[in-house]
Amino acid sequence: MLDVLGRSRSTILHEIKRGTTKQVKQVNGKKVYFDHYFADLAQRRYVEGRQGIYYLKLEKVSEHFLKAFEEAMKASPRVHSVDSFVYAYKEEHPSETVPSTKPLYNYIHQGLLAIKAIDLPKAVRLRKKTKKRSEKYDAKSWYWSVWHIDQMVMKYPDIFDKSIQDKWKAKEEEWGKEESQDSNCLQAIANHDTAVEPGIIEF
Repeated sequence: MLDVLGRSRSTILHEIKRGTTKQVKQVNGKKVYFDHYFADLAQRRYVEGRQGIYYLKLEKVSEHFLKAFEEAMKASPRVHSVDSFVYAYKEEHPSETVPSTKPLYNYIHQGLLAIKAIDLPKAVRLRKKTKKRSEKYDAKSWYWSVWHIDQMVMKYPDIFDKSIQDKWKAKEEEWGKEESQDSNCLQAIANHDTAVEPGIIEF
């Protein structure tokens, strides 16, 4: 069907949805409801939907509105935002051609108005905050730096002072003692958990 019509699957599904309506018929004296597609109904719904879609060109917008909008945005202190000004102006001047908020923002970003995006705090997109690195990541990078320096000392012993080598060796011995103490503590805890109290028989 797609090859015959030469249209995409989504286009055909949208057309079927537009032209489908619920029908009813009598079957053995009972009402039976079913869905049926009508091409003329789909066309009418399509035309009705397109009537409300149009691009309001800047030349058709009220000049008085544009002038008042620029004055309101540059006022100090500023009372209105873009949304509140558009709403208030439409209420006071219902007969004038006034754009909605979205086209007005488009005019601003396209540079068609004297107001720039930097003049509107809400229109400026803030930079996203970077996530703080976890302590686990910091520890991993720190140990990697230590290992890298140790490798460099071993590879180029003439460049590094002997006192630096002695310092790193002392640090390594200290870390080794701490790791051995931690392993001994864990072993003691494990032995304590598995020990059986006297007088208690396990089944």
